[in-house]
Amino acid sequence: IGLNVSVYPNPVKDKLQIQLDNPKPTKVDIQIISPEGKWVQSKRVTISGLHSTASFDISNLQSGIYFLQVTTADGEKKIVKFERL
Repeated sequence: IGLNVSVYPNPVKDKLQIQLDNPKPTKVDIQIISPEGKWVQSKRVTISGLHSTASFDISNLQSGIYFLQVTTADGEKKIVKFERL
């Protein structure tokens, strides 16, 4: 079992919460990608293992569908779709 990513609430208005579960501690890069494929926000966080969380203030983004991409130091990628109200 590798990285597991979930976002809430979805759809979201202002603050996107991200739950990151990984069997071992690691650094991850998190990007929010627009429908056109452009990076609109990104950050690097260290997750401690299971039940780590991160958040983004997305109140400045336009309404629509976005993608959250999480990449581990090992190169594992997960993509989750969410909607900004």
